[in-house]
Amino acid sequence: MMAKNRHDSAREIPEVAFAAPAGTPAGVEVMSLAELRRRVSEQTLARPQRPDFHHLLTLTAGDLRHVVDFNGYALRPGSWLWVRPGQVHQWGDLTKAEGTLILFQQDVLDPATATAARVDDPTHRSSSPPSPPTPRP
Repeated sequence: MMAKNRHDSAREIPEVAFAAPAGTPAGVEVMSLAELRRRVSEQTLARPQRPDFHHLLTLTAGDLRHVVDFNGYALRPGSWLWVRPGQVHQWGDLTKAEGTLILFQQDVLDPATATAARVDDPTHRSSSPPSPPTPRP
């Protein structure tokens, strides 16, 4: 049996606060994956992180492997992935993917929408099922 150890988030998994550029609507930011690559280093994206805001990601071209709470997701054009605040996620190789990333804070959604979307339930699947583990050589 394999146990998952929770890392000390203060030292090992950085928490990321919402910080949209000046001039964007309060609590929401929309950007292309090309813009994300320009703004954030590949090394930073390759490390696990724990954002305090939602990520809604869709691909328009290429493919992307993304890890959320130790589950791997293989994204293809038309796929959507929703990462909720507090979930640990890790970006795969973004050089092979194009798409749109929508970042938003929890209070952007009205209470009825938040309830219907089950935003407080991290076990609610908001993407395709996890991809099978990658075999190790």
